[in-house]
Amino acid sequence: MLSRIRTWQVMALQVAIGGLAPFCLAVMLHYPDSARRPQPPSCGLAVGLILFVSVGILALLALGLRSAEASNAGVITSTIAVWLLGSYVLVFIFINTYGT
Repeated sequence: MLSRIRTWQVMALQVAIGGLAPFCLAVMLHYPDSARRPQPPSCGLAVGLILFVSVGILALLALGLRSAEASNAGVITSTIAVWLLGSYVLVFIFINTYGT
């Protein structure tokens, strides 16, 4: 099964993981207005979600690089792009919700 994974499948799974974490953070925060900003959570929610994105995308990178039918350049490029975009969105939502 590992040799049958294609580049588009790896990219789709990476986008799903990269989009799932910011969506979960936004749902948990309920997009509060600036007049009633909540206190930052003490559990490290944003750090945990960034780690989730990093580990999930790197695991898919390893899966894509082992596949015989996936393009290594495409998998590496999508890994870098999705990781940067997912991490940026998480930090953007966190900073806009809790301030600096």
